[in-house]
Amino acid sequence: MKGSYLEQLVEQYLENDGVYAPQYTDVWLWKDWPNRPENFTNKDNGIDLVAARTDGGLRAIQMKFLRSRLQDSEARH
Repeated sequence: MKGSYLEQLVEQYLENDGVYAPQYTDVWLWKDWPNRPENFTNKDNGIDLVAARTDGGLRAIQMKFLRSRLQDSEARH
């Protein structure tokens, strides 16, 4: 799974999940956040998503997709 796909998947999850969606008024990919400071031009600054909380605050979200270290044969046992 590519990182950008995971970011889009989590964005949709946070916007539609019954537990998380009520906590946020909006969720953006970092590159799409309308209030991103112009001096933050580095694409890999550690922020993947920005979520606007219902209390007016913001949450910066970083995610990592890690492969399992188990081999298929190990997982079957």
